[in-house]
Amino acid sequence: MADDLAKHVGENEDPWPVVDRMFRDPKSVLSAPAVKLIGKEHQAVWKLLPKKRRALLKLLCRFEITPDQAKLAFVEEVRAKALMDCTDAELLANPYRLFEITCMTAQPISITTVDRGLFPEMMIRDKHPLPEPSHVATATDVRRMRAWTIQTLEDAAADGDTLLPRADVVTAIREMDHRPECPVTGTLMTVAEKEFAPEVEAVHLANKKPAFQLSRLFACSKLIRSEVTKRLKGKPHIIEADWLKFLADPTALGSQCD
Repeated sequence: MADDLAKHVGENEDPWPVVDRMFRDPKSVLSAPAVKLIGKEHQAVWKLLPKKRRALLKLLCRFEITPDQAKLAFVEEVRAKALMDCTDAELLANPYRLFEITCMTAQPISITTVDRGLFPEMMIRDKHPLPEPSHVATATDVRRMRAWTIQTLEDAAADGDTLLPRADVVTAIREMDHRPECPVTGTLMTVAEKEFAPEVEAVHLANKKPAFQLSRLFACSKLIRSEVTKRLKGKPHIIEADWLKFLADPTALGSQCD
């Protein structure tokens, strides 16, 4: 089908009018074997496809992803089964959510894959710009800064660091070899961090300097701290027992428990 469609689309031309024609009149675009792949149900679904669903489909086609990754991002039931709480509207508003919601799944979409789709060659960007609200105008867009912050924190977590000072995150992002570069600064990060929830928590180190922590690790540390604090405040059990006797004869402990 892709080969047949390519014959009707010129260099750097918008393929979607041809795709639309394919569903409305398959014989006008496809070869005889490929026509059989388009059922009446497919034609009906295409006509009824809501505007946001169609917009998401067009967005996903800008990224070099696998069929399984596409299903994970597009099929709502598959997203729900993978416990990815994200709507079509949220993905359209922030394409970097594709990286954020899949990074812990078996089919992760890398941040560099999203970057390449949002920042293609200038010729493609000029002729086929991303429509709003998906459009990312600058390399320091807040959505991009959050995504690279998450990637930096994930890399640190893999090395055993559960949080990083903000200055270290800024330095790490600036030194990354990606295109376009992300020339973030501490001042820019102060602005961007207001939009980091719910993926990243802004915290402070013991020296009061700002730091960032992945929300799931923040939740874990909060739970551990709460449980340990409760135990420290609790009263120890008073047990009168001859522990040396029990150590010498473990069966005695069993009979005592009975």
